[in-house]
Amino acid sequence: MGFLIARWLLVLVSVNLLVACQAAPAKKVDVPGVKVAKIVPASDIYRQLRSENVQDRIAVLQLLTRQPRLAETAMSMVLALLADDRQVNISRYIGAGGFSVTTTSPAAMAARLLAKLERWSVLPLSLRLDDPNPVVRQYTIRALGIIANPEQAVWLLSALADSNPKVNEEAYLALLKQDAQVYIDLIAKLDMQHFSVQQQCLLIQLLGNSRDYDALPVLLTFADDHNPVVRRASFVALAKFPHAKLQKIILKGIADVDRQVRADALMLAPRDKTPQIMAAVFSQLTTQDEQIRHTLLKILPGLTGETLSSIKGWQQWWQANRSKQ
Repeated sequence: MGFLIARWLLVLVSVNLLVACQAAPAKKVDVPGVKVAKIVPASDIYRQLRSENVQDRIAVLQLLTRQPRLAETAMSMVLALLADDRQVNISRYIGAGGFSVTTTSPAAMAARLLAKLERWSVLPLSLRLDDPNPVVRQYTIRALGIIANPEQAVWLLSALADSNPKVNEEAYLALLKQDAQVYIDLIAKLDMQHFSVQQQCLLIQLLGNSRDYDALPVLLTFADDHNPVVRRASFVALAKFPHAKLQKIILKGIADVDRQVRADALMLAPRDKTPQIMAAVFSQLTTQDEQIRHTLLKILPGLTGETLSSIKGWQQWWQANRSKQ
């Protein structure tokens, strides 16, 4: 690994490196594992951070993780490594003939280190939220997600509108670590014109997974959206609120022009066994749509307490019992 590194790196375990650049196919490289010594000249640290050798970068980032004060002096070079997403599989001997394997990259390690340096790194990270390189934006969001400061939630929500799907996903995962009340209030104020349909679905999924009943007003707004894809996602999210009073939106969903929205709305019907819901559900028995018919056969036992196996049987049951509802 070079004369300079040999002075302060001690061979510990075998490391199997799988280096994959974004635009190039994966390429296996076998190199020894490394453990850095505790005392290393700063000049050596800076030189290794500038190295184009991925294992050199990994080794020095391991050292800096244990020496945050030294990392502060190398902040700009650590930030530069957010662009290096070359994936590395590291195998470590853990005894008794066993190995543990972890996958990392200089970018991922730099993100964790920068999160550890929160006091010093937040402002420099914020300046990289609009970096032209999507890899930098992705790992910037990862670092902010690890920090999980509520004051930075607005940055994470903005990243959900990023043009790169990997940045969107990173922002979603980061927001999951926040208290739901933080992002529910922020989402309610967002201008959806800046979000694609797929990005709106991420917002809906986030609200649904929160299972916070304060998210319901926002979800109901999405459920009334002009785009059927957004409406579908909304009904799936609403299913995660079993005690919510949803009669109005269920009735609207059952009458929706979109088949999947109707099916999703029907799945919510058994939780609200009012005469209005019963009538709306049984009105669907005349459909020839196989998906709707299958959904009806699935929900009607829970809605009525009866066990019938055919659409015709349910039609007969309804004729005999509708006046009692």
